[in-house]
Amino acid sequence: MGYMDVVTGYQTWSDYISSQQQVQGFDKALQKQTKVLSVALKNQKTRQTVVEQGLGALGSELSHGIADLAGNIQFSVDRLAGGIDHLAADFNLLMGDVIWKLEAQSATLASILKTLQAPLDTQAKELRRRAEDAYGNGWYEEALNDFLESERKNYQDFAVHRSIGNIYLYHLIDVSKALEYFLKASKYSRPRDARQAAEAEYFIAIAYSIQRDFKSALVHMQEASELNPKFFDAFYMRAGFAALVGDSFGTTRSLETAIRGDARYHERAKFDPIFDNQRYYVDRLLDGLMKEVTEEAENAKRSIETMHARRRSLLPDGVVRLSELFKDAHEQFSQARTYKDYYEFTKLPQLFESEVRTAEKQYSAKKSELEGRIKSVISSIESGRRSQSRSKAEAAKGAALLSIVLVPVWSLAHCFTSVHNRAGGPPPPLGEVFPPAFMTAIVVSISIIVLAYVLAGRSEGKEIVQRERELERLRGELRTLG
Repeated sequence: MGYMDVVTGYQTWSDYISSQQQVQGFDKALQKQTKVLSVALKNQKTRQTVVEQGLGALGSELSHGIADLAGNIQFSVDRLAGGIDHLAADFNLLMGDVIWKLEAQSATLASILKTLQAPLDTQAKELRRRAEDAYGNGWYEEALNDFLESERKNYQDFAVHRSIGNIYLYHLIDVSKALEYFLKASKYSRPRDARQAAEAEYFIAIAYSIQRDFKSALVHMQEASELNPKFFDAFYMRAGFAALVGDSFGTTRSLETAIRGDARYHERAKFDPIFDNQRYYVDRLLDGLMKEVTEEAENAKRSIETMHARRRSLLPDGVVRLSELFKDAHEQFSQARTYKDYYEFTKLPQLFESEVRTAEKQYSAKKSELEGRIKSVISSIESGRRSQSRSKAEAAKGAALLSIVLVPVWSLAHCFTSVHNRAGGPPPPLGEVFPPAFMTAIVVSISIIVLAYVLAGRSEGKEIVQRERELERLRGELRTLG
């Protein structure tokens, strides 16, 4: 049993909401001030429904508490506090009250309401705080009394009207009264917060649908969707109400907007009895959208294959990463069945492009690094060779300087011996011409010059050889990169 049973008259709203333990379960979770709201699912089939169609597709299958082997679905409190529009296909009517309680505590709404509450005296503000406290603790009759008193003191406080509407709709079960206060909430929130006005209009439409006034429900759900174009559940419900009043064009137009906002509505619409009166037109729309998205998925697949070919110019890690992504994409495409599956696949080229670009940047950085290091090594080798040449030149210069000293000395010695020869005397011993210490100095000097020339640039030569080996290694790495 679900909301559609109420709409079609098989069950009253009072019986439906009273038989649901979810609302009480959500209340208890909030009172514990938990940061996560857990929604337990009955079995794996139910979980599959949620994955494909969203939590809003569930009726009596929705529960709160300890999950069974199928597990559960968790929503962060912050996400729920963001409002119904942020949940899209995950919004379930049974969650309406808990979401509002969280929204009412949000800083955004508090900032908007601050201006409205500024003129109130201390007693009036305290009354409102007491009402909110009772509401949060589940003391609904006490909360209602305080909220009604607060309304008399500040009739423009649309949050008070919304809270009263929720109390009547979910807890004290008076749909007419709920409708009255949702209308007030819409009226006074409209100039200040379009999103809150849209939510109020949404619940006005729900209240009318419970009363089976589908024309009025359609009018107000249309208001909700126009006030907030991102409120895709309003578009989906607008399509449903259009179907109930026989408006095929309004049905398909609103349903298409909802599906393009959240792909899970496509699968839900296949089975939702709210569209039975317009099933032919709805199925034709669904088939057309399915054909469109499968063609887009085929194009995405070809795009991915093209990008996969670019792996040849990537680093090894990039090749591995891209190959893994390609394998996952291939499996995802082969297993695609629903509109949502194909729609999600169409988004993969963006992921691939991002990954490929990142890998290509890494490749280019590595190549630039190697080219820079090669250039640096070549420069170092050339510098070493120049240094080696300078060392040898310095050694040669030393030899030249020594020769400048030695040649005159040897020339004098030759002249001295020649004079003795012409005088008829024997040449004096070399030791008399040059003292032994002088001769030793000459021999040592010559040896040093010769050794210096031989060793000149030898250290530079070793370093040049090492650099040349490093250059060959770097060039090898660069060739490997391609």
